[in-house]
Amino acid sequence: YEDMRQLDFDIVPIRDTRIWRYADVSALRSFPGTVGDAARPIRATEVVAEHLGLLETVDALREEPQLFVLHGTSVAGVVTRADVQRQAVSMALLGLVLAAEQGLTELIRRRLDDRWEDLLTPVRIERAKALLRDRQRHNAAIDLIQCLGLEDLLRITAKDRGIRAGLGYSASDFKAWTTQLRRIRDTL
Repeated sequence: YEDMRQLDFDIVPIRDTRIWRYADVSALRSFPGTVGDAARPIRATEVVAEHLGLLETVDALREEPQLFVLHGTSVAGVVTRADVQRQAVSMALLGLVLAAEQGLTELIRRRLDDRWEDLLTPVRIERAKALLRDRQRHNAAIDLIQCLGLEDLLRITAKDRGIRAGLGYSASDFKAWTTQLRRIRDTL
């Protein structure tokens, strides 16, 4: 228990002939028996393939506190929610969100020019204008569309079939993608 706590492990896989059980370190504090006695079986919902992408892994970790990564037919690693908060993973996720924002901004600019303003409420437009004025006071060379937040960009894109089609999304596929993107942003 002490070794696992010092290494800051939340869980530890138990190797028998194959790894099929794990022990929750927090449960070991008050457990009188051995680590093996405290072990729980790995459920199918906690197992993912090694090629699962980062976005899908983040989504899966919303349902399970840890995931056991399969390499072939054997457990080769463990990913926990704490791993998503590590700096390298957070930076990669932030990069994905920022790339999505920049890509949507450029698509909207090219497809709609200034007509995108008709797709937002006056309140949202005024917020963007206030941000633009503030940034211009600080000598930033930007335009109004660059002052939109992710939610505004997603709203505009959801309302314009041409942009969605250019991205290869139907309305329902785009909604699923935006849900995933929001989850990632919220994780950060």
